[in-house]
Amino acid sequence: MRYSGGSVLTTLKASTAVEVQSAQIDVLIRGPERVPEFENLGVGVIVFTSLDETEFIRKLASDYDGEHWEGSQEDSSLTAYKQRTTDLAVFRTGMDLSVKTTIIMAPTIFGIGTGPVNRLSIQIPALIRRALHYGHAVVIGDGQAEWDHVHIADLVTLFELVLVKVLKGEDVPYGAKGLLFAETGRHTWMDVSRGIAAAGSELGLLATDEVRSVSLPEAAAWASNGNAQVRELGFASK
Repeated sequence: MRYSGGSVLTTLKASTAVEVQSAQIDVLIRGPERVPEFENLGVGVIVFTSLDETEFIRKLASDYDGEHWEGSQEDSSLTAYKQRTTDLAVFRTGMDLSVKTTIIMAPTIFGIGTGPVNRLSIQIPALIRRALHYGHAVVIGDGQAEWDHVHIADLVTLFELVLVKVLKGEDVPYGAKGLLFAETGRHTWMDVSRGIAAAGSELGLLATDEVRSVSLPEAAAWASNGNAQVRELGFASK
């Protein structure tokens, strides 16, 4: 289970809202290895082996109200990228079948999660690992690409608020208006790298508080599976 999803799960299990406490929560996990961890949280566990089990997943989804997290990407210049295609399919199918759909999208998430498996996000830990590898903080290009951010605690609170409203039968934006963006601030990647440099230097983990630039091709080798993915993560300057 991913960083944000696990944190949403533990937040819902600790919720003081009566509506959430009385709701049945089941999780779908790939493989049996982590079943005990989730059973210890008091949730039902359904095991599958592959995303190719489309009929099984389709049948299962038809029996549930689902929670699916989306990371937002400022990629308006890219056509038919996967996330947009999926989001549009969700909205259109919901409208065709008269099913209310709401998508919560988050940009850069930071903070330590509370889930049973992964408690770290992607972008900032990746930059920290590179800083430790090089001995100094790095930034891709000039570092002036801007991105929104949200703390994991604020994000999971939004999920809980939306769920409580749904369970109470209160109005929640849905369909074409049901795209909720979670953000509490904005940063450049140079801001992040400077913070890493200052903290690493103060802790004696980095030899300098200097931030050095790396090229997009160089960054692609360690930050992702390729240049397009680096850009999707918001690292590249625009």
